Amino acid sequence: MSKDYETIHLIQEQMEDVGDELTNLVVRMYNRLEKKQRYASGLSTSITLFLAMKYLGYNPLLILGTVRLQGVSFPHAWLDLYGNIVDIAIAEDTKYHPVLSEKVKPVKVQCCRSYDEAELDYFDFQFSDMWPMHGMKQVVGKTLAEYINSAEEIDILAEVCDILNISAIVDNGKKIYEMAKEYKIYDTAKEVYVNG
Repeated sequence: MSKDYETIHLIQEQMEDVGDELTNLVVRMYNRLEKKQRYASGLSTSITLFLAMKYLGYNPLLILGTVRLQGVSFPHAWLDLYGNIVDIAIAEDTKYHPVLSEKVKPVKVQCCRSYDEAELDYFDFQFSDMWPMHGMKQVVGKTLAEYINSAEEIDILAEVCDILNISAIVDNGKKIYEMAKEYKIYDTAKEVYVNG
């Protein structure tokens, strides 16, 4: 399967101000998602990118919230990097999600765009107010390490190592896992992850 160069160039264009290190990280994650050609959990994708960015010394926030697109609202997860959206899962979700792909037309990735510039609407919410039975509600209160242990569809540690271009040897995986223990998933606007 050939790579989606149109989207890769879009990511590079949208992220031109943040440097090659982050841009290449996001491109590698997008390539992994596109290669699978299936629904990609916004939460797993965002956690993978979150851990990789933290490993490199950046300080993203992981946001659990609502996206409104073409009149349809749905729960979603994305990264906020210094006030800008980093959301590559949305492109895969709108193409491959079994329900969502039937309701909306596919959209492009949203990388390093301000909330005002995004092609769709992103909102914070508290799970008690909306979608109380949604699967993301089940992870609130867990550490990222606990989420990694329960993620059945993906080996997050291997994914993080892969997009960082580092070997998935035990030492690297252990370092990332130890880092994941420091962050807990919370149900609060704009501050999903805080230390311990």
